[in-house]
Amino acid sequence: GMALTALAGPAANLLLAYLGMVVWKILYYWAPTTMITIFAARFLQYLVMMDVGLAVFNLIPIPPLDGSRIVSWLLPPKASAKYNRIELYTRYILLALVVLTWLPAPFSNIVDWVFFPVDWLRGVLVNAFTGFWDLIFGLIWKL
Repeated sequence: GMALTALAGPAANLLLAYLGMVVWKILYYWAPTTMITIFAARFLQYLVMMDVGLAVFNLIPIPPLDGSRIVSWLLPPKASAKYNRIELYTRYILLALVVLTWLPAPFSNIVDWVFFPVDWLRGVLVNAFTGFWDLIFGLIWKL
């Protein structure tokens, strides 16, 4: 039950990103170029990037994020109990990372380094979504 509930948030983010990508590509290939369609396409582009980023971030296996609930479900009961105890400390670590983003360069660079894998995976997923729909709509456009 807990693992399925934990998967619901990232799955909803990916579904919304997928739907946003489809509408974005429809606008790109078939809508007339006006200021409204340009702004709508830009909005959808950011929506896709944010939703994929949120899905990837939530799947990090650090409590209290959703990925930790999935890892906890996969572990044996004794190991799961020990793993869940670190949640008391990790919420403060995540809060410290948020505070570090507000500080000047040497400190905010720590956050960039910590979240580089998350940003990289978000880019890979967004490019996969984009590439797939560019292929589909590109083939239809040629017909």
